[in-house]
Amino acid sequence: MGDPQLAAAVRAVLGKQATNNWPKVGQSNAAMLARATKRETLSSQRDLLKQRLTEIEASLAKLDAPATQPATPGAKDLTGGAIVVENKAPATTQPEPAK
Repeated sequence: MGDPQLAAAVRAVLGKQATNNWPKVGQSNAAMLARATKRETLSSQRDLLKQRLTEIEASLAKLDAPATQPATPGAKDLTGGAIVVENKAPATTQPEPAK
């Protein structure tokens, strides 16, 4: 059953019917306290993991976004610039092909 209180009630009624005595059902206070503490701890851990995951997702989004600023401080923005390749080697003369 999905409802623990209903399940305990069914066990109690069936126990009363079988033995004519009401059986003890449910958990002791210590067991309930331990379970509640464990649940609270796990819930806090889950919340912290969700927060950390959100931070990681934001960091990944920044890395994947197009760069809008230079990667290093003091670097120049080269957006819209051009690259010119020049041959600095001395020119060599090619022999003329034979006629």
